[in-house]
Amino acid sequence: MIRKLVTRMKAALKVDLTQIDGMGDFRCPRCGAVISPDDTSEESYKVLDVRSKGESLEELVILCNGCGSTIRIVGFEGLSIQEEEQEPPVKPEQLKGKTDDQVLQLLQDGLPLSLTEIAERLEKKPKVVFRSLRRLFEKGKIVSDPKTRGYMLAKAS
Repeated sequence: MIRKLVTRMKAALKVDLTQIDGMGDFRCPRCGAVISPDDTSEESYKVLDVRSKGESLEELVILCNGCGSTIRIVGFEGLSIQEEEQEPPVKPEQLKGKTDDQVLQLLQDGLPLSLTEIAERLEKKPKVVFRSLRRLFEKGKIVSDPKTRGYMLAKAS
């Protein structure tokens, strides 16, 4: 009976980011593979779904490439809090081009912004912004700070 329950619960793995110490890396609860927010290569995991409530990121669902487990990542609230009142709001119509171009324009002021903050300012769904951030990160156009989970333009070398 217990083995059947464990088998059925295979897809119910959950990681709460508020319970993690360090730079945001954590181990897959099933196989121990290291999952890092900086890994955009999809070698250790693949993003399956980004769930939001309104404009806030609520949950990220990933697939561990090590063992095939589905992991729900929660606890995004409270990460990378910035005073939005200090920033003049950017109207999406002021930004030109595709989402990638709009993200680059938004990050030009040099202040790191989180996924949620970028999505809110561009008035786009977090899933759309996440894909854009991943492409820009892979191209070396942006970098992320694992402590604050903020994104910035990469410095020209």
